[in-house]
Amino acid sequence: MRVSLLPVGWYAEADVPTARAFAAMAVAAAADGVELRVSNGFRSHEDQIRLYQAWKNGWGEKAAKPGHSKHQLGRALDLQVRRAGAWDWLEANARRFGFKRTVASEPWHWELVGKPRKRT
Repeated sequence: MRVSLLPVGWYAEADVPTARAFAAMAVAAAADGVELRVSNGFRSHEDQIRLYQAWKNGWGEKAAKPGHSKHQLGRALDLQVRRAGAWDWLEANARRFGFKRTVASEPWHWELVGKPRKRT
């Protein structure tokens, strides 16, 4: 499956809906004095194989089996949650933009799971 990608941050890409939702979320966070940064986004199948094999061989972070990661769809972003205020801001606001933390053991892993809510 081919995924249409847009840049998110300096080094990562995400599918178009995820990139747009993240851009809106980052603007809102910045208005509150919080900078959101992406450390990882889309992964090719080959990258996912490499990460999964590394984890299975005892090094690196836990990784989903190739074909089972939302990163391969461009729908998951790893965010730098240790930055000042980022974690608290995301916990309070990410759902408004359609994002949810979906891996309990990975506080940095956020996925676009819904449509951003319209502001009233």
